[in-house]
Amino acid sequence: MVIGAGVGGLAAAARLAHAGLDVQVVEQTSAPGGRCAQLHADGYTFDMGPTILLMPEVVERTFQALGRKMSAYLRLQRCEPNYTIR
Repeated sequence: MVIGAGVGGLAAAARLAHAGLDVQVVEQTSAPGGRCAQLHADGYTFDMGPTILLMPEVVERTFQALGRKMSAYLRLQRCEPNYTIR
């Protein structure tokens, strides 16, 4: 059993299932995603966590461990610059 359907929990569950284990994921909220989820309220959409991915190679390694190509599921767009100080 994996507790939490955030990015880490989902990645762990996927790796365990890929290894042939029977996996159950439990999540306290109504949707998966953890800090990558969105909240919709009064016509507005709020990101519940970071909006940039600082280490895409970590995500790529997870896809590779599952025998998949990240590019088949995600399209990343470089944010240059990722912030501006004024």
